[in-house]
Amino acid sequence: WQNHPFPNSYTVTMQVIPSLDACAGLTVLQVSYRAYGARVCDDGTWRVLQFDTTGQPTNLQTGTVTSAPSYQLTLTVTSTQVRLIINNTQVAQIPRDATYASTQYLSVFVDHDTTSTDGSATLKNFVYTPA
Repeated sequence: WQNHPFPNSYTVTMQVIPSLDACAGLTVLQVSYRAYGARVCDDGTWRVLQFDTTGQPTNLQTGTVTSAPSYQLTLTVTSTQVRLIINNTQVAQIPRDATYASTQYLSVFVDHDTTSTDGSATLKNFVYTPA
């Protein structure tokens, strides 16, 4: 959705079915490499990331939800914060950096956890909802 006219506030959600030792996630407020992102792994571990202009991630928050075969992953963007919701429970709330002011596009990604070099996941039911 590059160059889609994104509003200042919106929600994106999708179902994540990660394979063993895999993680999957979403990015929001993405302009070039700069973005906020969140991922959830097969064991229920999750993290919220902030990517800089070179794409280097910084971990902002980490935690764990109950391990499950699939997860409903939601990121909600407002003018002041980014919220991570997993399986209808808010697990993180991050203040929105004012320099992350717009969105050129959204993305989904699959990653490996710390014990693996490869990862795979099924991503389903992606929904974008403007506020």
